Amino acid sequence: MNRYDQDTEEKIRQIDSLKQQKQQNLMKLYDLRERLKEYREIVTREKTALARREEQKKYEEKLLAASIKLQALWRGYKARKLYRAMLKKKAVAAKRKKRGTKSAGAGRGRGRGSRSATR
Repeated sequence: MNRYDQDTEEKIRQIDSLKQQKQQNLMKLYDLRERLKEYREIVTREKTALARREEQKKYEEKLLAASIKLQALWRGYKARKLYRAMLKKKAVAAKRKKRGTKSAGAGRGRGRGSRSATR
């Protein structure tokens, strides 16, 4: 064999080796593309789940604020109702007290008991 044939065989071996490397690299590339596709799906699912959780959290915050307002309204209503009842009791007690003082002074000459004394 001459030098030309040797060089040609060496180049053919190099080409075959490069073809094998290319094939291996293509397989790796294919695998990496599949992994990337899976990772992108995972990221998309996670983003969707995160958005859903945030939306749920906002909803719960609104619900909490609404329940607090309702409780405040109810407590205010109950307090006003009790306050009105207390004022009514005080007014009734004050009226009774006023009447009680007038009837206690009735024996002094004026009022019901004084008719018999003036006749």
